[in-house]
Formats: sequence, C-alpha cells, structure tokens
Amino acid sequence: MWDEFCLYFNGFIDTRILFRSEYPGRQSYKQCDLVSDFLGESYDAHNALYDCKSLFKLVQSHGNLASHFCKHTFDGMYPKYCQNDLSFKALVENKVMSKQLAKKAASTGLCKKHFILSIQRNGIDGLRALLSQINSSGVVRVTTSKSIIQKVYDFCHMK
Repeated sequence: MWDEFCLYFNGFIDTRILFRSEYPGRQSYKQCDLVSDFLGESYDAHNALYDCKSLFKLVQSHGNLASHFCKHTFDGMYPKYCQNDLSFKALVENKVMSKQLAKKAASTGLCKKHFILSIQRNGIDGLRALLSQINSSGVVRVTTSKSIIQKVYDFCHMK
C-alpha cells in the first residue's frame, strides 16, 4: 500500500524539531503542552485521532511556521529507506562513516543505539557481527571494512 499512500503527501515534517527551532527555550515541547500554551485547549492526548487533529490546529494557528517547513521536511521516501539516518548525524559529521554508508545502515532498520547495544553486549566483535551480517540475498548489511568498523567502535565506545 506504500505506493498508494505516497499519492497523498509530499513529505514528512518533525513538528517537535520545528517548534524547538522556532520557539527555543521552552521548558516543554510535548504536544499537549504546546496545544495548551498556544491554543488554550486540552485534548485526549495519545489518542491518534485527537493527536492528529490537535497538531493540525496547532500548526495552522502558527502561520509563520509555514515558511520554515522546508528546512525541517523529510522526503516522502524517508520512512521507507532512511528512517533512522538522523541518529547517524554525529558519526557522519565526525567522519566516522560516510553519509552514503549511514543511509545504507538506516535502510536496514539500524540506528546508532543498535551500534551501542552491540558494543555493550560483545564489544567490537558484536559490532562487527551486526554491520557485516549477510542478508538472505547474500549482501552485506552495512560493511565488512575493518577500518570503518574500528572507527565506529571507537566513536560509540567513548559515548
């Protein structure tokens, strides 16, 4: 149903990041707090229907946010292929791994917390097993490069 779903949207936006960017210094960016503070309303939080309706009203009530959507928007294919690549941002920025390799890791459902967990459980051998796992098609999950695995280990192990 993914292709059909894609007919109805252009992309995704993380509204928490958007509100943090536009209203820095708030004590809370929880949706129920934003709705209460900006709209003076309360709602049945964590009910999917009411969450969506309240978020729609909240964003609609802040017309100035629309001009900032682009810098906080993810491509429509993001959830399908790169759902976790933001967790690799520090690894890419510190040249531990390339952006392309981060996207490859993310496309397999991995995120940085998986790297850390594998290290906690089995050290560098756990990380190597995770990254170099062979899938059913015979393709390496992320990489077998010893130097990249060592860099990832060193970076994550220090955290």
